[in-house]
Amino acid sequence: MNINWNNAAYGVSYGTLAQLKRSDIVGKYPEVAFSGRSNVGKSSLINAVCTRNSLARSSGSPGKTATINYYTVPTSDNTDIYIVDLPGYGYAKLSGSERERIRVMAEGYFAEFPPPLVVQLIDYRRPPSADDRLMLSYFKNARIPFIVAYTKADKLRPADFRRREAERLTETEQYLPLACVVTSTEKGDGIEELRELVRERLV
Repeated sequence: MNINWNNAAYGVSYGTLAQLKRSDIVGKYPEVAFSGRSNVGKSSLINAVCTRNSLARSSGSPGKTATINYYTVPTSDNTDIYIVDLPGYGYAKLSGSERERIRVMAEGYFAEFPPPLVVQLIDYRRPPSADDRLMLSYFKNARIPFIVAYTKADKLRPADFRRREAERLTETEQYLPLACVVTSTEKGDGIEELRELVRERLV
């Protein structure tokens, strides 16, 4: 079965845990959730995977994704899978009430509707942050299958790229990811590999 990535379309957005609980799609269909800190490149990676320029709205300003956004992706047998774009974490400039709303919604999503697969994004230019490691630990302990997708690899100089290649072999293995993929939305590196990993897991 094939996934028709280039036919992906916006579905629906949820702003509270209560809305997630009332949904008729959340947790009921195969879905892959994209998780990562603010400004790590989630929207850009989703757009690259779906061969679309503006499916997921990207911004130079972090903290813009404040809802859980669902995108429908058809398959060759006329069923749908869902891409779930989660709010980015670690953006300190949000108000306390807004951070709390996002925290409750995101934690409730993983606790009550654990997806069959998560793509956890980590900026390749530096080791995982404390928040990144917290998410990796959560997925491991909750037994939620996940892939690590390193982003922004094209922004590294060759010497720094080689250094990170050596470092990344050991920095996430303790969390037991299904795979680690180094991606570049500018050059297309790792995109096809990521698509195939999602396909193998969901269909």
